[in-house]
Amino acid sequence: MNDSMVREIIAQLIGFALFFWILKAYAWKPILKLLDDRRNRIEKGFRDIEAGRKEIAGFQKEYEQRLAKIEDDARLKIQEAVSEGKKIAQEIREKARDEANQILVKAKENIDVEISKAQLDLRLKIVDLALGAAEHVLKQEMNESRQREAVQDFIEELSGERKP
Repeated sequence: MNDSMVREIIAQLIGFALFFWILKAYAWKPILKLLDDRRNRIEKGFRDIEAGRKEIAGFQKEYEQRLAKIEDDARLKIQEAVSEGKKIAQEIREKARDEANQILVKAKENIDVEISKAQLDLRLKIVDLALGAAEHVLKQEMNESRQREAVQDFIEELSGERKP
């Protein structure tokens, strides 16, 4: 190896050392800073994703709790409505029963009134029949067989079996 080669190698080593020192002093820190910044952004992104996952899991849990509460409230309201419906149905049945009893009482009263009217009308007709029979008998001779025959004739006249 000759001297020129050794100088050339030393010059290259000095040049490389100088280049390495300049690179380290001026470029290495910004490159490392860029790499650190990028790594920090990536880590922050992963932390944000994890925080987002946890937040979504919290929202999902809250949503499920709210949904369960809404279902419980709906079930409770349905049960209240069913109970209210049963209560109203019972009231309607009782009211219908009371109205039916009132109608039955009125019908019995009307029947009693009609029976009383019919009895009064029957009594008046009996009185009229008795008076008619008595009048018919008085017009005839007063012996007993003749009276019986007159009453029998009068009854037949009234029933329409015989004409006067």
